[in-house]
Amino acid sequence: MLQKHAPTLPSPRALCLGVMAIAALIFGLVPKAGATSILTATGTLTETATSAGSNTFTLTLQNTSVSLAIETFWFAWTPGQDYLATDPLTVQAPTGWSATAEVGGASNGYSIQFNLTTGTPLAAGSGLSGFGFTTADSLATMKANSIYFATPTTTSQVSTLPGFGGTSSSSFVVAVVPEPASVGLVIAGSAVLCLWNKRRRA
Repeated sequence: MLQKHAPTLPSPRALCLGVMAIAALIFGLVPKAGATSILTATGTLTETATSAGSNTFTLTLQNTSVSLAIETFWFAWTPGQDYLATDPLTVQAPTGWSATAEVGGASNGYSIQFNLTTGTPLAAGSGLSGFGFTTADSLATMKANSIYFATPTTTSQVSTLPGFGGTSSSSFVVAVVPEPASVGLVIAGSAVLCLWNKRRRA
Protein backbone atom coordinates (compact mmCIF):
# COMPACT_ATOMS: atom_id res chain seq x y z
CA MET A 1 0.00 0.00 0.00
CA LEU A 2 1.34 3.39 -1.04
CA GLN A 3 2.08 5.75 1.78
CA LYS A 4 1.09 9.39 1.43
CA HIS A 5 3.71 12.01 2.26
CA ALA A 6 2.97 15.52 3.43
CA PRO A 7 4.07 18.20 0.90
CA THR A 8 7.49 19.60 1.56
CA LEU A 9 7.42 23.30 2.37
CA PRO A 10 10.17 25.53 0.97
CA SER A 11 12.81 26.68 3.37
CA PRO A 12 12.53 30.24 4.74
CA ARG A 13 15.53 31.25 2.60
CA ALA A 14 13.99 29.86 -0.59
CA LEU A 15 10.68 31.52 0.24
CA CYS A 16 12.41 34.87 0.80
CA LEU A 17 14.29 34.61 -2.50
CA GLY A 18 11.07 33.77 -4.31
CA VAL A 19 9.27 36.79 -2.86
CA MET A 20 12.19 39.04 -3.82
CA ALA A 21 12.19 37.68 -7.38
CA ILE A 22 8.46 38.34 -7.77
CA ALA A 23 8.87 41.86 -6.35
CA ALA A 24 11.73 42.56 -8.75
CA LEU A 25 9.61 41.38 -11.67
CA ILE A 26 6.63 43.51 -10.66
CA PHE A 27 8.62 46.68 -9.99
CA GLY A 28 10.70 46.12 -13.10
CA LEU A 29 7.56 46.26 -15.22
CA VAL A 30 6.24 49.43 -13.59
CA PRO A 31 7.72 52.65 -15.09
CA LYS A 32 9.90 54.56 -12.66
CA ALA A 33 8.50 57.80 -11.29
CA GLY A 34 11.29 59.81 -12.90
CA ALA A 35 10.94 58.21 -16.32
CA THR A 36 8.82 61.10 -17.60
CA SER A 37 10.74 63.76 -15.68
CA ILE A 38 13.21 64.39 -18.49
CA LEU A 39 13.27 67.85 -20.07
CA THR A 40 13.92 67.92 -23.82
CA ALA A 41 13.51 70.56 -26.51
CA THR A 42 14.30 71.47 -30.11
CA GLY A 43 14.46 74.82 -31.86
CA THR A 44 14.80 76.54 -35.22
CA LEU A 45 16.64 79.75 -36.12
CA THR A 46 15.58 81.67 -39.22
CA GLU A 47 17.21 84.73 -40.77
CA THR A 48 14.35 87.11 -41.60
CA ALA A 49 16.13 90.32 -42.66
CA THR A 50 19.54 91.71 -43.51
CA SER A 51 20.88 95.25 -43.69
CA ALA A 52 24.22 97.02 -43.57
CA GLY A 53 26.07 95.65 -40.57
CA SER A 54 23.21 93.66 -39.07
CA ASN A 55 21.10 90.56 -39.55
CA THR A 56 17.75 89.74 -37.92
CA PHE A 57 16.97 86.24 -36.69
CA THR A 58 13.82 84.70 -35.23
CA LEU A 59 13.72 81.66 -32.95
CA THR A 60 11.01 79.06 -32.44
CA LEU A 61 11.21 76.76 -29.41
CA GLN A 62 9.50 73.36 -29.22
CA ASN A 63 9.05 71.56 -25.90
CA THR A 64 9.43 67.85 -26.74
CA SER A 65 9.12 66.67 -23.11
CA VAL A 66 6.48 64.23 -21.94
CA SER A 67 5.35 66.20 -18.90
CA LEU A 68 7.68 69.06 -17.94
CA ALA A 69 7.13 72.74 -18.84
CA ILE A 70 9.81 75.26 -19.85
CA GLU A 71 10.40 78.63 -18.18
CA THR A 72 13.96 79.39 -19.33
CA PHE A 73 15.44 79.18 -22.83
CA TRP A 74 19.15 80.00 -22.93
CA PHE A 75 20.23 80.38 -26.54
CA ALA A 76 23.86 79.80 -27.60
CA TRP A 77 24.84 78.77 -24.08
CA THR A 78 25.73 75.79 -21.93
CA PRO A 79 27.18 76.07 -18.41
CA GLY A 80 30.44 78.02 -18.62
CA GLN A 81 30.32 78.55 -22.38
CA ASP A 82 28.73 81.30 -24.51
CA TYR A 83 28.80 80.70 -28.26
CA LEU A 84 27.74 83.84 -30.17
CA ALA A 85 30.65 85.61 -31.88
CA THR A 86 29.46 89.15 -31.04
CA ASP A 87 27.17 90.85 -28.58
CA PRO A 88 23.59 90.97 -30.00
CA LEU A 89 22.53 94.47 -31.04
CA THR A 90 18.93 93.97 -29.89
CA VAL A 91 16.96 91.09 -28.37
CA GLN A 92 13.22 90.33 -28.47
CA ALA A 93 11.01 87.92 -26.53
CA PRO A 94 7.42 86.65 -26.81
CA THR A 95 4.72 88.20 -24.64
CA GLY A 96 5.26 87.18 -21.03
CA TRP A 97 8.97 86.51 -21.51
CA SER A 98 12.08 88.65 -21.01
CA ALA A 99 15.25 88.64 -23.11
CA THR A 100 18.73 89.50 -21.86
CA ALA A 101 22.00 89.45 -23.81
CA GLU A 102 24.73 87.89 -21.71
CA VAL A 103 28.52 88.37 -21.89
CA GLY A 104 30.56 85.26 -21.19
CA GLY A 105 33.73 87.07 -20.16
CA ALA A 106 37.35 86.76 -21.27
CA SER A 107 38.00 84.09 -23.92
CA ASN A 108 34.29 83.49 -24.12
CA GLY A 109 31.44 84.58 -26.37
CA TYR A 110 27.89 85.88 -25.93
CA SER A 111 24.47 84.35 -25.41
CA ILE A 112 20.81 85.27 -24.84
CA GLN A 113 18.73 84.24 -21.84
CA PHE A 114 14.95 84.16 -22.30
CA ASN A 115 12.94 83.88 -19.06
CA LEU A 116 9.23 83.51 -18.41
CA THR A 117 8.06 86.56 -16.44
CA THR A 118 4.25 86.27 -16.52
CA GLY A 119 1.71 83.87 -17.90
CA THR A 120 1.89 80.16 -18.59
CA PRO A 121 5.12 78.18 -19.06
CA LEU A 122 5.70 76.43 -22.38
CA ALA A 123 3.89 73.15 -21.83
CA ALA A 124 5.12 69.73 -22.90
CA GLY A 125 4.39 69.12 -26.57
CA SER A 126 3.91 72.83 -27.33
CA GLY A 127 5.87 75.31 -29.42
CA LEU A 128 6.45 79.04 -29.09
CA SER A 129 7.74 81.64 -31.55
CA GLY A 130 8.58 85.31 -31.00
CA PHE A 131 12.12 84.89 -29.67
CA GLY A 132 14.60 86.88 -31.73
CA PHE A 133 17.59 89.17 -32.03
CA THR A 134 19.61 91.33 -34.39
CA THR A 135 23.35 90.86 -34.67
CA ALA A 136 26.41 91.60 -36.74
CA ASP A 137 26.91 87.83 -37.06
CA SER A 138 26.06 86.34 -40.44
CA LEU A 139 23.93 83.34 -41.30
CA ALA A 140 27.13 81.45 -42.14
CA THR A 141 28.50 82.23 -38.67
CA MET A 142 25.34 80.86 -37.07
CA LYS A 143 25.66 77.64 -39.07
CA ALA A 144 29.29 77.11 -38.08
CA ASN A 145 31.02 76.15 -34.85
CA SER A 146 31.57 78.91 -32.31
CA ILE A 147 34.80 80.84 -32.78
CA TYR A 148 35.41 80.34 -29.04
CA PHE A 149 34.69 76.61 -28.75
CA ALA A 150 34.56 73.56 -31.04
CA THR A 151 30.78 73.52 -30.54
CA PRO A 152 27.94 74.58 -32.88
CA THR A 153 27.12 78.24 -32.30
CA THR A 154 23.41 77.55 -31.76
CA THR A 155 23.92 74.99 -28.97
CA SER A 156 21.38 75.79 -26.24
CA GLN A 157 19.61 74.57 -23.11
CA VAL A 158 16.22 74.97 -21.39
CA SER A 159 15.05 74.73 -17.78
CA THR A 160 11.84 74.31 -15.83
CA LEU A 161 12.34 77.44 -13.71
CA PRO A 162 13.34 81.07 -14.47
CA GLY A 163 17.02 81.88 -14.12
CA PHE A 164 17.96 78.33 -15.00
CA GLY A 165 16.80 76.74 -11.78
CA GLY A 166 14.84 73.51 -11.50
CA THR A 167 15.32 70.67 -13.98
CA SER A 168 17.65 71.44 -16.88
CA SER A 169 17.76 69.74 -20.25
CA SER A 170 20.76 68.31 -21.99
CA SER A 171 22.20 70.67 -24.58
CA PHE A 172 20.63 70.66 -28.05
CA VAL A 173 21.56 72.37 -31.32
CA VAL A 174 18.97 74.83 -32.66
CA ALA A 175 18.54 74.08 -36.36
CA VAL A 176 19.44 76.94 -38.71
CA VAL A 177 16.92 77.09 -41.56
CA PRO A 178 16.88 79.29 -44.67
CA GLU A 179 14.75 82.40 -44.89
CA PRO A 180 11.28 81.45 -46.25
CA ALA A 181 11.74 83.83 -49.19
CA SER A 182 15.02 82.13 -50.05
CA VAL A 183 13.32 78.75 -50.03
CA GLY A 184 10.71 80.11 -52.43
CA LEU A 185 13.43 81.38 -54.77
CA VAL A 186 15.15 78.02 -54.74
CA ILE A 187 11.89 76.21 -55.55
CA ALA A 188 11.04 78.69 -58.31
CA GLY A 189 14.52 78.41 -59.77
CA SER A 190 14.33 74.64 -59.72
CA ALA A 191 10.96 74.72 -61.48
CA VAL A 192 12.31 77.01 -64.23
CA LEU A 193 15.33 74.76 -64.69
CA CYS A 194 13.12 71.68 -64.98
CA LEU A 195 10.92 73.36 -67.61
CA TRP A 196 13.99 74.48 -69.57
CA ASN A 197 15.42 70.95 -69.56
CA LYS A 198 12.06 69.50 -70.63
CA ARG A 199 11.76 71.89 -73.60
CA ARG A 200 15.36 71.26 -74.54
CA ARG A 201 14.78 67.50 -74.72
CA ALA A 202 11.61 68.02 -76.77
